[in-house]
Formats: sequence, structure tokens, C-alpha cells
Amino acid sequence: MPTDEVPSKTSSLHSLIIFSPALAPNDDEAAHEQILFRYPKETPLDERTRQVGLAMALVDFTRMFSPEKPCEIIRTRKRRGVLKQVEPTYWMLLWIKKVNLPARTVVTSEGRKEVEYIDEAVPDIALQYVIDAAWDWFKLYFRGFAHTLESGGISQLRAACDEFFTGFTRRINLPSISLADALHGLPFAALPKPAYHAIISFLHTLQSEFPMLRHSTFLYHSQVVWSGFNTCADLRPIYRYMTDWNGTPPHHASYQSVNDRNGSMRHISRLFGSHSRQRPHLPRTGFLSEGNTCSASECRLAPLWVCDQQWHVGVYKYEETFAIAFLIQPQELNAGQQTRTSVQSGESLECALLSRMDAFFKYHLPPVVGLLNTAWEDAQRVGEFTSRTSMHYVYHNHTNMAVKTSLPGKSKSTAACHGGVHQLHNDLCSTAATELCMRTDDETWYVAWKKGDRELYVQWRGEDSGLVAVDDEIAKFAVTHFGDVIE
Repeated sequence: MPTDEVPSKTSSLHSLIIFSPALAPNDDEAAHEQILFRYPKETPLDERTRQVGLAMALVDFTRMFSPEKPCEIIRTRKRRGVLKQVEPTYWMLLWIKKVNLPARTVVTSEGRKEVEYIDEAVPDIALQYVIDAAWDWFKLYFRGFAHTLESGGISQLRAACDEFFTGFTRRINLPSISLADALHGLPFAALPKPAYHAIISFLHTLQSEFPMLRHSTFLYHSQVVWSGFNTCADLRPIYRYMTDWNGTPPHHASYQSVNDRNGSMRHISRLFGSHSRQRPHLPRTGFLSEGNTCSASECRLAPLWVCDQQWHVGVYKYEETFAIAFLIQPQELNAGQQTRTSVQSGESLECALLSRMDAFFKYHLPPVVGLLNTAWEDAQRVGEFTSRTSMHYVYHNHTNMAVKTSLPGKSKSTAACHGGVHQLHNDLCSTAATELCMRTDDETWYVAWKKGDRELYVQWRGEDSGLVAVDDEIAKFAVTHFGDVIE
């Protein structure tokens, strides 16, 4: 049996190709030069070149009918692909293997029996999320393909792609991607005014003490409490950096300078390598570095590209619930190095600054976090209600990218639950309907509402319940907690 015919109960990554047709515009013999990265490496380069040619042919063909939105999804009998232009002339092509069940066969028109391949195990929006997440992560460390090519040449661009995406592919876990993930939503904490006033007061004090800090972002229980960014699109990469994509701590990575032609490019090494877990003896409060909390003397600020500028980025964690991200412009840090007055001999300005910040946080954060803890306990009405009724929900606002969900994390036991929500989302997006209801074989009910840019999905396991009873029960929950969506 060929390798790609091995039975599989779950969809899996087949290949990832990053290419730029501009690197080999007219020379068919050098067509392979347009490929910057390919996974797996064992696949012959000629085969990947043919896949790229086919994908671009589909793009050119579909542009005749849809110039603004050409081909994005490619389906074959055994595989499904997602194609996206992430930057002018730069494309990413991701293929997955469909679920392969040899025990189930179909009969062709010629009378032959063939293995059936299940296509909907992973929805299209989840595959598009993988490409978007990969691109966001790459931009965070390298700014982009064109910038890397301009600053370091084609060899540096290939090295950056190989270094980054080789590790990234190892961390892709398709079945774990939920609808909340795929929608690129940001969870915002729902807290009363006194809690927000405490945060604003703390922010003013922090900014007065450390005026070089920019775009401070506060998370509580991995939910956004405050952000200094103008848009949610700018906030999203930093939020991912603070909470991590798919469970891989990005803070463990080690940085090293690379001498390119301009002597200015810095990039990350071993970003997705084996990471150390939080060790019991480590403090629960401190700066995040290498996936663990550490003291100011052990921390190193990360050089990241945010809002198309390079910043020194740090993250401070307080206890198990509160985290702060802050950005400092390199020139401000370097200017301070020239005029440092209160820094001990042999101590870097960065270390001295972080030591001051550590003392500041330990003094000012306890009362703020105490107030947030009280407000958080008072804001759990929805969670208590859903736990009593076996009801779960996903709420999303496309305007501000806000998302709120009580669905459990994706696993083998919850795959069906997430699959039902994904199916309702696909149906809601592909039709003009504003309300949908569905019942599955295991007596689970799903209801979806859409109003403007807001969507609400509710899942309820109502055994032996009729449509009227289910509608009343779910409507009661939705009106109480999300009345603005279904009015």
C-alpha cells in the first residue's frame, strides 16, 4: 500500500509550500527557484514545482471570473488544499490528507471499488487559520518575505523560511483548531467599571514611571483587559505572543544576530524546538523568558516586528492570572545606554530597567489584581448557567474581533461538538439565513443566530427534548446573556 494510502481516522498535514513566481518569472528550467520552502523535504523538488504550477494555473483561470478573489480552496479525491497570497508575489500552499477509511468503499461508474475519503474532518476556515497564524508568526520575527530578501538576499530568505517553518510544521495540530481560533477572535474580559478604572489608574502610574513604554497590553485569565493598540488587528500578534499559538511557548526561543549585508537583521533560532516546562521551583511572578518566569537579570527583551516597526518586547507575569506586555523602541533603549546614571557598574541598561519594573510591578499590582479577582468571580454567571444546563456557546463580533466561548478545548471526546459548530458556521456563511437549528444523532442540539457583524452559536445536549422545548430553553439563555444578538 502506498504511503498516502495508509488508513487514517483524522486529517493530517500532507505538505506546505512557500513560493514566489517572481523569483523565476520566465525560465521554465529554473522554475524550482521560485520555491522558498517545502515540507516534507523528502518530496522531490520537481513534484512540488508541478504542484505550484497547477495552483497558479487555477488562480489565473479563476481570476477571469472573480478578479478580486481568485481560487483559495483546492479539492481532490484524496486531499484538500488552501492557497493564499500573503504578500505581493509571495504565496503559501497547504495540503492536508483527507480521512481514509478502507472499510468504507464507493463504487465508481466503471464498477470499481475505491476507498472512501471523508472531506469535512477539518473545515476550510481552520486550514486558512493555519496559514494566517503562520504568516503572523513569521512577520512578528522577520517582518516579511520581501523585507528579508531586501536586507539579506535570497540565501538569507531561504534560510529564514527553512529555520522558521520547519519547526512550525511540527507544531500544527489540525484537530485542535476550534471555531473561536479560526475566527481570529480576541477574548475580552467583561469586568465592571471599578476594575477598569483601577487598570487605567495603574496604566497612568506605569507610564509616568516608565515613559519609554508603548502599547502596554494587559491580560487577565488570558482575556484582554486593556490594550494600547489602535486596532485589534495590531493587537492580535502580541496577544498570540503572550498566550501562544497551539500551546507552544514562544518565549523559550533564543535570539542571535545574523550578519547580513546591512548588518542589521536579527532573527530567531530554534523557535519551535523542544521547550522546557514550567518547573515547580520557579517563581509564579516574573518576566517570561524561555517559556518560564525568571528574574530581571535573566530576562532578555525580544526584538519583534509590530505595526511594521521593530520593538524590544517584554512580558511580565503576575501569579497565574495576570500578564502585561510592553514595547520599547530600540533607539530609546540605546539612547538611555548613553546617558545612564543610576546603573551599577557592569550592569546593562536593559537589566537595570527590568529590575526597576519588577519592583514597580510587585508593589503596585497586588491591589489591582485583588480587585480583578473579585470582579472576575462576579462575572461568571454565564459559566455557572452553562455548567448547570450542559449548554455551551461561541460568540463572535466581526467588527472588533471579540470572541467569547464556553466550549471545552478540542480533543477526541469533544471533536463532534466542535464539528457541529463548524458546520453551522459554514451554513450560516453560505446562505442568507439569520437563524439555523440542527439536531445530531447523539441528541445534541445546535442553534446559530446572526445579526449584522455578530454571531452566536449555542450547543445543548437536550436528551428526549422536542424542538419547542429546545427552542424555549436555548432562547431563554440567549436572551438573558446575548439579547443584542437575537433581538
